[in-house]
Amino acid sequence: LHLEVTDRQFTIEDGVAHGYAHRLVRTFVTDLTQDEDRLLANMTSACRRAIRKAEKSGVTVEVADPEGFAEEYHAQLCDVFAKQGLRPTYSPARVQQLIDHVHPSGDLLLLRVRDPEGRCIATGIFPGFNTFSFFWGNASLREHQILRPNEAVHWFAMRHWKQRGMRQHDWGGANPYKAKYGVVPYATVALRRSRHALI
Repeated sequence: LHLEVTDRQFTIEDGVAHGYAHRLVRTFVTDLTQDEDRLLANMTSACRRAIRKAEKSGVTVEVADPEGFAEEYHAQLCDVFAKQGLRPTYSPARVQQLIDHVHPSGDLLLLRVRDPEGRCIATGIFPGFNTFSFFWGNASLREHQILRPNEAVHWFAMRHWKQRGMRQHDWGGANPYKAKYGVVPYATVALRRSRHALI
């Protein structure tokens, strides 16, 4: 009844030629072919300070086992949304489906951030395949954000995928808070077509 697909190889002309409606999906990307010093230098000074603060505070980032990760991540996500009086737009089951289908391939990086006492204070989900990695989701507990776990988890993910040959890191949208990581704007064509006009 309905098909929608996004691919970096598509152009608007492709969609028009085949009768598809189209829109541009705007995001940010980071060039991972740069060395780590350059990646850091491209970030804002405040972002670099946050990364250093996390390290000096004893915050550690580890690759997480998939068992129980979906529930842990979603519980932290609820805390993030609660700050704005909202609830997450998806359930732990959606996260679990992503893990079940993609993690066995080795293309899904699950990260856990711990404070100096070993408590999990943040989590992150970052797929990576072909030549680019992707920021799928990140959550942290509000009471521990002073330790800057979010900056720490993103820096870890970027270096992880860079070391595995990824050339670009897609930030999963153009939210303004992501600009501090030294990103550049990018747009991908999304094509869609429905069997019925109402859809």
